[in-house]
Amino acid sequence: MVFFDYQVLENTVNFIYKNTLDPEQACKSLLIMLEKKNLNILKSIYIVGCVGINHLRYLEILERKYKERNEKINIEIPEEIKERRKSINASRLSLMIDDGDENDSKIIKFNDNFVMENKSEEEIADFFFYLKEKDILYNPDGLLYEYSKKIIEYTNIKELEEVAIISLYKLMCISSEFFTEYKHFISKGFKSDNYKIRSNCIISIGDFLLLYNSMVDEINILFEGLIDTNKIVRKNALLVIYNLLKRNILRLGNKSIYLSNLIFDEDEEIKLISRNIIYNMSENDNFIVTLVYEKFVKEINNSDLDFFLPLLKEKSREMIFLKLIKTSQNKDMLKVMYNKFNMSEKFINDIKHMEEFKILGVC
Repeated sequence: MVFFDYQVLENTVNFIYKNTLDPEQACKSLLIMLEKKNLNILKSIYIVGCVGINHLRYLEILERKYKERNEKINIEIPEEIKERRKSINASRLSLMIDDGDENDSKIIKFNDNFVMENKSEEEIADFFFYLKEKDILYNPDGLLYEYSKKIIEYTNIKELEEVAIISLYKLMCISSEFFTEYKHFISKGFKSDNYKIRSNCIISIGDFLLLYNSMVDEINILFEGLIDTNKIVRKNALLVIYNLLKRNILRLGNKSIYLSNLIFDEDEEIKLISRNIIYNMSENDNFIVTLVYEKFVKEINNSDLDFFLPLLKEKSREMIFLKLIKTSQNKDMLKVMYNKFNMSEKFINDIKHMEEFKILGVC
């Protein structure tokens, strides 16, 4: 396999979109040139994904520019597309638009073929969503129509599989229909023996959750990534989970045990990252209560107590203790918790009549 630098290819495509008036035509020429000259096929495959992501951002910026100019687009958009846009476009914008880019004005070419009439901002949004949803990948004249089909074929060739799946994940960010059609590649990618594919699968799930949210069923893969045999996969899973937690897109529930188990991990970097995530999220009462309860209901030891205790507010300690006396079988550790948690006298008086508390024999 011929070595090539991913970053050089990304920088090339980024440069085209930032410094040319018509990046679509420039990218078409680039892709045709690579194909005709029969250069390294891996480069061609990877560039397709880079073009897809950059063109998506380009259309988002173009849409914003049209709205700022108060110009209207004359086109009929199917109702199905309008409804789909309303349900998922808000999360897509949060990921793809970088507000305040001073280079925006350099990369926009307003096409004279667009007919402007008295249409609303909603209709402008529908038009650009239609381009992303149906034109780029599904229109025979679309920018990546032919190339997307080849990418799918290349995923079945061992020598090309890694780069093809990475590019496919990028194309799946463009259109929810394309995502739905090929979402089975998420689980397929995570089952791969190639850690680079598994790692990119984890990162892509984070993007898909931001873009499509309820359409993504493979959330458990993120937590399985925390126990992967490869450190890079585990590290990426941690960072993706943290990003989603900060955005209130992900809830841990009983999966929190995967995160809390890493605070004493053998790998120092993994241990440090997991602890920092917990420290940074500990101000969220629901997060820390869920995390500690799910950890302690399965296993309680002095090391865990010493780590988590400083992160718990009084009310959180009381809530966790109340839940644990009803569910935990480790009565000895519950006694230790009782002594260490320093709970209020009022709380103790409120629960001392409970049979589960009386069994502890601490009062």
